[in-house]
Amino acid sequence: MKKSMIKDIIIVSEAVKLTGIPKSSITKFCRENRILSRLADGKIWLIEKSSLMDFQKKDYHPRMKRRKKSKS
Repeated sequence: MKKSMIKDIIIVSEAVKLTGIPKSSITKFCRENRILSRLADGKIWLIEKSSLMDFQKKDYHPRMKRRKKSKS
């Protein structure tokens, strides 16, 4: 395997740090084939970094956080 390909593959924890997208969302997007990835050993997602970055720019729309109501 080429070194450039190895650098382009990351795991979920790295993807979370890189994008700020929650772990559960990243794994969901991997399962749905919205991000190029492969499941290794049945439990570790290997994610193509460029696919993740493209997904974040074009397709990821986080929900607005709800404001807590203050008691008045």
